[in-house]
Amino acid sequence: MRRALSLRLQELLKFYGREVVAPLIDAATAGGTTNPQIMRLLGIRRKSVALLDPGPLAFWRANGNLVKREYEQWATWLRTTPLSAPPILSSAGASSEVAHLFNEILYGVGLNDESLWTAITGDAHNRRALCEVFLEDVGHSVCPYCDIDTVRGAYYFDHFVPRSLSPYLAVAPENLYLACGTCNSPQLGKGNRITFPAARPDTNDSGSRLFFSFCAGAIEVEAPRAPAEANVFSTLQLRRRYAGAVVYRDVMTKAQRVYESALRTATPFSLSDLLTYHQRDYMPDPLYFATRAALADTYWGDVE
Repeated sequence: MRRALSLRLQELLKFYGREVVAPLIDAATAGGTTNPQIMRLLGIRRKSVALLDPGPLAFWRANGNLVKREYEQWATWLRTTPLSAPPILSSAGASSEVAHLFNEILYGVGLNDESLWTAITGDAHNRRALCEVFLEDVGHSVCPYCDIDTVRGAYYFDHFVPRSLSPYLAVAPENLYLACGTCNSPQLGKGNRITFPAARPDTNDSGSRLFFSFCAGAIEVEAPRAPAEANVFSTLQLRRRYAGAVVYRDVMTKAQRVYESALRTATPFSLSDLLTYHQRDYMPDPLYFATRAALADTYWGDVE
């Protein structure tokens, strides 16, 4: 199974949560951003921190403890498998103050602040560097949502559970993935939509749960049987995307290349030998699972 979640990135984000997120909420609850700890953590970016205004300070004094409890509740929920219906946001959790703190400060400013990362880890990370940590750690660049395209050049994170649903998950370690441009698109892929129950990408290879058939120059894909996986399949519009002529051509080209390469390596060989060879040398490639099905269907006439 290919990894879709970087353990190294998870550790960095957990550290960020302990050293930045929790202290920031605590300090806001205790007295707002006049607290020198917050100003140090944010590099004194006053123009980016609307919490300095008297109104937001009053909000945090009144609601900070509730926000902390909800933040922990959402983090616990995100680690369940599959994701069922999410917790209900309180009026405080749905407020502009909480959205600003998590989306604009913690994700938009803090996650991209090299001086902040240097202060807490000794390494000058920014969002692009964190994306590179993800790619280096998982060992491939295939989109974990679709298995069709790569995430090369995608120096931004996709939030599996959209920030519009809950700002508390803006920097949650289990919620940040790299995705291809199509999966990120609201018109062509997932965008900011999600339907529950839902299976996080790190719980399985998306392509491994699909059932492929090949007919009349096109790929037909059957949705996974598990509701949580079927919902993600539908949200990503994978049936339509796999049916495209370009995808069919790419899969068949890959299957032919694998078959001819295997012929040069050993002959005769069984279907099992061919699939083992394909797994050994081609698993980091896009369309791996569709190509695997094509090898069995086209060259052996029997899908394993």
